[in-house]
Amino acid sequence: MRARRVVVGLIAGLIIGSAIGAQPGPIALRVVAIIEPIGQLWVGAIRMTVVPLVISLLFVGVANHDDTERFGRIGGVTIATFVALLVSGGHSLLVGVEKIGSYTILGDTLDDAAGEAFDKTAKLMGLPYPGGPALARLAETGDPKAYRFSRPMTDRPGLDFSFSGLKTQVLLAWRDSNRAESTRANIARGFEEAIVETLAVKCRRALAQTGYKRLVVSGGVGANKRLRAQLAEAGQREGFRTYFPRLAFCTDNGAMIALAGSLRLAAGQTTGPEIRVLPRWDLQALPAVA
Repeated sequence: MRARRVVVGLIAGLIIGSAIGAQPGPIALRVVAIIEPIGQLWVGAIRMTVVPLVISLLFVGVANHDDTERFGRIGGVTIATFVALLVSGGHSLLVGVEKIGSYTILGDTLDDAAGEAFDKTAKLMGLPYPGGPALARLAETGDPKAYRFSRPMTDRPGLDFSFSGLKTQVLLAWRDSNRAESTRANIARGFEEAIVETLAVKCRRALAQTGYKRLVVSGGVGANKRLRAQLAEAGQREGFRTYFPRLAFCTDNGAMIALAGSLRLAAGQTTGPEIRVLPRWDLQALPAVA
């Protein structure tokens, strides 16, 4: 805690000193939207809290998975009543969205998130970080029939996810293989097929359960080409429409936080200047945006 206070003091001093020494001129910035953080995000939150205090800005606190670039703002148009699949290194989450800010958790990960499973599997096979894109590139040259891994929790009702067992299957397959480059590509392809098919099965179940006809896919794994293709094909076949963000907006970025903050500001929702630490922010507890 003492070290944290020192860091806070140093950052505050640097920012205030920079602000005082800045050249005079118009300040276009009027509102700061920040995620409510924990751990390594403390430093960023402190910086973005001190800046508004110095130059008199408003705060809007948002959850980092309450961003409308992911949850409904597609191509400049806000849509409502859809299922959102948030699939990244930290989340494998299916959400029923009645309107922006009004969420119902349909399914969540019980252990490793899909993106985390991608990264860990890539690492055990010696692929560079970030592992997801590297593994997907390798999988393009693999034989989809060489290895078939389980599709976790698709043999039972429910919308939750679990990928730790799949990761163990891949570990054993790699350990017992000849570790040739072609084998590595085949295992990567089998793993990717298992992840993608599992996500697709759960998405189709969620749409059937809710009766919604729109699926919004987001998060880093949402950039996966095979996942995009399979969900788009399923939508054409089963009569639902699938929305994907541009690749630049699949991973965490400032634009999505600013957009979420702008909608909450327009709804009159602002935050005090205190720094709050929320290890998990329940989407269902968030106030709706009218």
